[in-house]
Amino acid sequence: MLSKALGMGLIIWSLIIPAGYAETIHLLTENFPPLNMSADEKNFARGNNVTGITTDIVRLMFKRANIDYRVTLRFPWKRVYDTALKQKNYGVFSTSRTPEREALFQWVGPLAEEYWVLLTKADSPITINSLSDAKPWRVGGYKDDALTKFLTSRGISVLEAALLQY
Repeated sequence: MLSKALGMGLIIWSLIIPAGYAETIHLLTENFPPLNMSADEKNFARGNNVTGITTDIVRLMFKRANIDYRVTLRFPWKRVYDTALKQKNYGVFSTSRTPEREALFQWVGPLAEEYWVLLTKADSPITINSLSDAKPWRVGGYKDDALTKFLTSRGISVLEAALLQY
């Protein structure tokens, strides 16, 4: 079994926010209940229609800092992530903080912890004691997700699926 605890944080590309910052910060996220999700279970939401545990934390941080911000939930994740990388005054939450991503962003957090695990059905004959034990198998993963990239980089075959709706 693979278990890896990761801090999930808010990242803001090329931006250290000074006191009294006047520009609006655009914060992007995805459906990832219960951390962040749309109130109406759609793959697009703005403002108060974006809810969840980390969304509440992010709102409170920006309110306390007196910084104007907008929250948008979009799909797919790659679009959200790439926008935060390329656009001034854009950030993304909740995302896995990995060594590969460390230098790409200004990190705030962690907002939460997540654990990466590999699971099989209870009656499965498959036994995995180390990551290398998973190499003969194809594992399901979320397209463009940090865990999918981690597994692929270690020689694990991952069947990637786009997550359309929870």
